[in-house]
Amino acid sequence: MALSCNMISKILLPAVRISIAEELKNRYGYNQSRIAEGLGVAQGAVSKYLNGHYSKETEALKNVIVENKMNSEVLRSIIEKKSHAEVAIGIDRLCADSFLLSLAHKS
Repeated sequence: MALSCNMISKILLPAVRISIAEELKNRYGYNQSRIAEGLGVAQGAVSKYLNGHYSKETEALKNVIVENKMNSEVLRSIIEKKSHAEVAIGIDRLCADSFLLSLAHKS
């Protein structure tokens, strides 16, 4: 059974964005505004991501993404100041990853 867009937007997409936001902050010293700009989201969303306001399911998926360095392409795109379209394509690829989709479906 395929994941609904609703499940992707509530669990998987936040996990992807959180993994990227945390790495940009902790590894590269980006502030919230700079992270928001790179991800193409509001600074308030980044604040929420960095302050741990998300579900256990999202946390588990975020950990898988980080442990397997699945976000490296998107991180590289942001660090290299690629276009928002290129960053979005990388995020879309992660959200369409069959392994992550199967994990999200089990949540």
